[in-house]
Amino acid sequence: MRENLTFIGHKEYEEAAAGIASYWKTELDKDPELRMHIITGQIDPRRVESDDYLLENILSNFTEEEREKYKSRLLVDSQQLKSADSTDKVILLDDWTVSGLQLQKVFRKLVEERPDLKECIEAHLVVASESRVEDGLEYMHTDYQEMDIPVRAYYRARSGEYGQNGAYITGAVSSADLGFENILRDMANEPRAKGISDAGLPPLTNIVRPYHSMPVGAGAKLLPEKQKWLTQE
Repeated sequence: MRENLTFIGHKEYEEAAAGIASYWKTELDKDPELRMHIITGQIDPRRVESDDYLLENILSNFTEEEREKYKSRLLVDSQQLKSADSTDKVILLDDWTVSGLQLQKVFRKLVEERPDLKECIEAHLVVASESRVEDGLEYMHTDYQEMDIPVRAYYRARSGEYGQNGAYITGAVSSADLGFENILRDMANEPRAKGISDAGLPPLTNIVRPYHSMPVGAGAKLLPEKQKWLTQE
């Protein structure tokens, strides 16, 4: 597992954020009519999550001149989705996925509100396994029709034979995703259910997400780069 582990440090994370920003600029320059709706803050509105944090890092790669240039077509306020049409792109963000449950939950909410946009939605990740990029993120719609959410990623993860979706991914900003966290919680709860009250897991198994300690406010959660886009004239 260690030989095939994909670790995203701060340097790699920043490079990926810059790469995603460059891709967005290229797409917007290529099609002057294109609008991109970047949906964040839906994983957990109560605190800063991985999608909020990634957007903050991506937006830091835009100059003031570029903000002015793209402000009417790169839309970071989820309320602006009300004006979206089928020619727009709707982007979900995350650093990486293991189970994919978090993005599936966000996708389901969007599709319930705007079913006409389900073909416009795609996920942009820092890193993903080859199978995740090729096959997309599977989603079972309420009418029992399976569909795949297209996935783009800056890095391709190393192959991990027994890893979920064929990869082992971890990093400096988030040690794992919700699916892995649930497995660890179940491991701890099993002995507790049998009366072993002091059962616990080693410290290194704790899920580390430094951005959870960032201040949270209404709407934009007080993140400065997003605030620049929301308050620009």
